[in-house]
Amino acid sequence: IKPSDVKYGVALSKLIRERTNMVYVDTKKNYLGAEEKRLKDLESDLAAIKDDEDKISKKILGKTRDIEKIKNDIEINKSVLEEVRDEVATQRSNLNAMSATTPDEVRKSTEKELKKQEKKRDNLSKSIDKGTTNIYDLETDIRDLNYELDKLKQDEKFALDRVMEQRELVMAIKNQVYEMEK
Repeated sequence: IKPSDVKYGVALSKLIRERTNMVYVDTKKNYLGAEEKRLKDLESDLAAIKDDEDKISKKILGKTRDIEKIKNDIEINKSVLEEVRDEVATQRSNLNAMSATTPDEVRKSTEKELKKQEKKRDNLSKSIDKGTTNIYDLETDIRDLNYELDKLKQDEKFALDRVMEQRELVMAIKNQVYEMEK
């Protein structure tokens, strides 16, 4: 079409509109690509939060099992400690009941056994105290982990909201591109 033709203005206007529409669609597609990448990043962040929650839950479970094991050990040690205390009392009573005529060898043997039982008693008491301290430490760790888990759950909710908003935005852009390409 020649510039002097009457249809030239209409054709030029149509050509400009088509070119403008193509540029606009390309720009929207680029924008869509960027928003899809952002969506993937947000979904990745959400997955990382869920993984962290799982790890913390497993740590809490492990520490809870450790507490139960230590409690069982303490109960066993307490029952053994009672037996040892009775044995110490018996050995002390036997030692006090020995007369001056008791041979030194028998007396020394009884004293040796008494010291052995006292040492066993002391070790059991220390073990019980150490177990109790470990339980308190584990309970503190569990409280801290539960706090961290609660924070992660809040983060997860926030991240999920952001993912949903981003999905809606991506869908809206896809619809716009689809409508323009018709």
